[in-house]
Amino acid sequence: MSTSLASTSILVDLDIGLWSARMAEPRVVRDASAAHGADASLLSASKQLLAGRRAAAKADRNGQAPWPDSIKLYHAIASAATAARATHNRLTAPWDGKRRILTAALSDEYEARMAEAERDYWSAVHAFLPEYADLREFARGRLNGLWRAEEYPDAYDLRDRYRFSVEREPVPDAEALERIVGVSGLDTAVEALTARNLARATAATADTWQRVLSAVRLMAERCADPDAPIYESMVAGVRDIVAIGRGLNLTADGNLTAVLRRIEDTLSSADADRIRRNGAVRARLAAEAADVLAQAEAAAPPEALEDRPLRRLRCLVPIPEAPATIPVPSQGDLLSEEVPA
Repeated sequence: MSTSLASTSILVDLDIGLWSARMAEPRVVRDASAAHGADASLLSASKQLLAGRRAAAKADRNGQAPWPDSIKLYHAIASAATAARATHNRLTAPWDGKRRILTAALSDEYEARMAEAERDYWSAVHAFLPEYADLREFARGRLNGLWRAEEYPDAYDLRDRYRFSVEREPVPDAEALERIVGVSGLDTAVEALTARNLARATAATADTWQRVLSAVRLMAERCADPDAPIYESMVAGVRDIVAIGRGLNLTADGNLTAVLRRIEDTLSSADADRIRRNGAVRARLAAEAADVLAQAEAAAPPEALEDRPLRRLRCLVPIPEAPATIPVPSQGDLLSEEVPA
């Protein structure tokens, strides 16, 4: 298993940096504690230096002067980061507490989509930076006595708060151990590494099972309830798991392959509009999805049936790794309008 994974997969770690635009307000805590005789250690208070989506929308509803439209550029950065993280998670499987495993079968799509996600992220950042000074001044009127200039980073520091990188590392295997473990302990280390890789690959495949079960269960439940709304995203989710499921079958689980093939043959061609308009189509699809779900639940490993995230597996033998390096942009590039390729 270790050799196979090392030759067909890599480990990827997505690192995205954002400016939170949030600060603690200890003075508010002290005032509240004094006013109510409350234990200050049990209180907390924070403020948004720029309005988040909800705060901006609430201000509009309350009849206050709306935030400038440019506040949406600030929100767009978080949206781009969320979309990038969703793409990263969709095309990879969990490996350890931070890194995820990417197989060769999904590598081309991953690289293309993550390159696009990075361009979108930096486009959002560079659209926001020129508007930052005006938004900071607008916030002065909203925070009034709680507005403090020193809590806002300058333009150069703000640019450094944003980052986007994907670190790629090989899956550790016996050859890597030979370079760092003495001969006397090599056999034990190789055995432990093989067991660890197998356990992680098994957990990753169980995660794929959970995705399959979630997509099919949603279709079965929605189609069985005549009053439940049918969205295109439900059908798209089924098609998506067929498209990527085989590439996330790290243990070559034959049962998973069979279930994915059956989903492809019976469920993936469903059309959301036809399901909504045709009761007979809806009933037939509900029965087929329920049958596929029963097959999947019978074949899935026990850990995939638990209604909680899979527990992270501890390493049996620590493997020294080279520290990751993050490139730091030059000061001259900080406010450049170019979007990294």
